[in-house]
Amino acid sequence: METQWPSKTTSRVLVVISAYAAFVNMTGAIFAATRGETPLLFETAPYVALFVVFGYFSWRKNRWGYLGAGLTSLLDFAMLQTDPVSSAQAVLQEAARFPFFATFLPFFVGLVVAVPYGLYGFYAASRPQGPSRQISRSSLLALVAVGVIIGGLIVGSIAGGVESRLLAFSSNSGDVTIVMGASSQSNPNFYLPANFTAKVGQSVTWVNRDASAHTVTSTSGVFDSGIIASGATYSFTFTEPGTYQYYCTIHPWMKGTITVTSG
Repeated sequence: METQWPSKTTSRVLVVISAYAAFVNMTGAIFAATRGETPLLFETAPYVALFVVFGYFSWRKNRWGYLGAGLTSLLDFAMLQTDPVSSAQAVLQEAARFPFFATFLPFFVGLVVAVPYGLYGFYAASRPQGPSRQISRSSLLALVAVGVIIGGLIVGSIAGGVESRLLAFSSNSGDVTIVMGASSQSNPNFYLPANFTAKVGQSVTWVNRDASAHTVTSTSGVFDSGIIASGATYSFTFTEPGTYQYYCTIHPWMKGTITVTSG
């Protein structure tokens, strides 16, 4: 009898994914520590340890290591900004910022791939099988995953520059502009103007000139744009005077204010 089905391919795949996931989470933990963001630090640091531990046991071909790597990947994906769908959309919209795109697209793909590998590896590790000349399902999944990663990076590197140029010539206009590069905390502006004054009954329009997806979300729940794709607009009509604070749920450091007067 040969050794168990997942002993080679599954082990290697989970070790690579766990190592990369540990790296990404460690980067997030360091970023949080340098900025004094304690909640984010406590959220990311445990995943570094979990991925290191389960990556090691996966390397040792331990079925519990497989299970742990798969479940940790699932939990990490589910916890991303409490909204993995929006997070994934944001990454796909970051093609123009190639380093960010190149880092996080493989991270998302890796987490998704690790879940079935880990669960099936845990199940199959205790079921020895005879030799087979056919390509294993795990090898096929690995080829697909590698293709998605490499293809995504190539498309992103090409599409990023094209998207930026198209945005510059977009015909959509608005009262408030989400500026190019707003998704970066080091950008000098996010919403321009950051403070906009309107009158009761006036419709305010935001236009996204960035290569990334964003939202316009009231801190008090009065309005929420949902995902605003690159080049798209969102409008809201204010019926009550007051000061309305808002931010981007994908990039919380992006903040703006709308002041509505009665006359």
